[in-house]
Amino acid sequence: MAAAFVGNEVALTGTTWVTVVAAPGAGKQRELLSCWVDNLDTVDHTFHLRKNKAGVFFNYPDVFVSTLQRGQLSSGGIVLDATDESIEVSDDATATTTAPKADAGIFEVP
Repeated sequence: MAAAFVGNEVALTGTTWVTVVAAPGAGKQRELLSCWVDNLDTVDHTFHLRKNKAGVFFNYPDVFVSTLQRGQLSSGGIVLDATDESIEVSDDATATTTAPKADAGIFEVP
């Protein structure tokens, strides 16, 4: 199987962490190339990105995004090479009207 570029779009549910890049299978690798958020809500939000390594969390800098704007959470280079690693995103609050969305660009190595 050849390497592949894939994408994943998820709706954010407030302060609950949502997986945007799932753990790779055994003997495989995934790399987060980029992660953006679209603030579709009517109020400003702060978004959070973290790497989850078997329940140990590595936080990346928060990003403030004004209403109806787009912000970049990661410009890439986050490698997942174990079955217990994933990338997660959360919001500072529940959406007032429309839930924000996160887009992840992912490179998968078979």
